[in-house]
Amino acid sequence: MNEQTGRRRRPSKGDQREEAILASARTLLCERPMSKITVAQIAEGAGITAPTFYFYFATKTDVLVALLDQVAERVRDELSGWLESEDGTGAGAEEALRQALTTNAYLWAEQGALLREVFVCPDNDPRLAAFRDRVSEHLITALGRRIERDREVGRALAGPPEAADLARTLVEMTFAVFSAASRRDDPALRDGRLVETLAAVVMRSVYGAAPRTGV
Repeated sequence: MNEQTGRRRRPSKGDQREEAILASARTLLCERPMSKITVAQIAEGAGITAPTFYFYFATKTDVLVALLDQVAERVRDELSGWLESEDGTGAGAEEALRQALTTNAYLWAEQGALLREVFVCPDNDPRLAAFRDRVSEHLITALGRRIERDREVGRALAGPPEAADLARTLVEMTFAVFSAASRRDDPALRDGRLVETLAAVVMRSVYGAAPRTGV
């Protein structure tokens, strides 16, 4: 916001070009993996030259990281409602879990090619592997703490397994399920069936009870 005029700053030409590069890469990723995409192709889709591309991004990996930062921030925001809630298996917590899974299902349906580039490809760039590990460990740690809190007050099933081990399994399972569904364009990813299935698995694994249908 411009403090003198009170008007929101218009995107600069540089901002617009950077967004065009990201949009071009996002479109190309729907057709092929990043390893099969060239800087020239990204630049062409953005309406710029390859040398201009390098003014904004040093490598293709920098483009991927920029795209992933946008998605990861939304994932963390949506999941935090359930992970940080003190409520146990009540309707509020169940709804927060379902909403978080719904948002993630939408993201995998729309950005599956991008997310699979990080969470599935086994030979990706070390920076992407570090990004994947950072996001995964954040979610695993937060879920493990949630399970431990609920076990301490008798809401959740006692171990074994250890809370951290259960959390890791549930997070990695969720990534794998969303990835597989997005790869085959499974309608269940968009119509809510996959969300209900995952919600039931999480609630039963942690609390020993199925979620309330239609909460």
